[in-house]
Amino acid sequence: MKLSKEQRGSQLVEFALIIPILILLFLGIIEFGVLYHKQIEIDNGVREAGRVGSLGYSNADVIDTLKNECAFDIADTWITITVTDPEGQLADSEDRTPGSRINIHVALPLTSVTNLPFADGLVLHAGVEYLIE
Repeated sequence: MKLSKEQRGSQLVEFALIIPILILLFLGIIEFGVLYHKQIEIDNGVREAGRVGSLGYSNADVIDTLKNECAFDIADTWITITVTDPEGQLADSEDRTPGSRINIHVALPLTSVTNLPFADGLVLHAGVEYLIE
């Protein structure tokens, strides 16, 4: 079937109207995938760091474990380590008395991978609490 000149031009216009939506959808999928990957990595890193801290290792070892578990850079300022004694009172963060609890929290600020404002301003959080043995 032959298309008239008007119909051939309408296909191009329809394509031009749809392609920006498809590109935004594709970039959103990429952005969400990167965000989800980072969330999984910091969840696993915090869990491993909590395990190391609960075994009596120092804060430096806990931070090193967390950084080694993640494929991206984590600044020390994004990591919070607190220790509570058996009565629930805050203790020195280097105190590893058995029966105390170690809390590790990471707040990771995100930047957009695609340079679109999908993830700007978002902060990923991960935290864990372990009993010190």
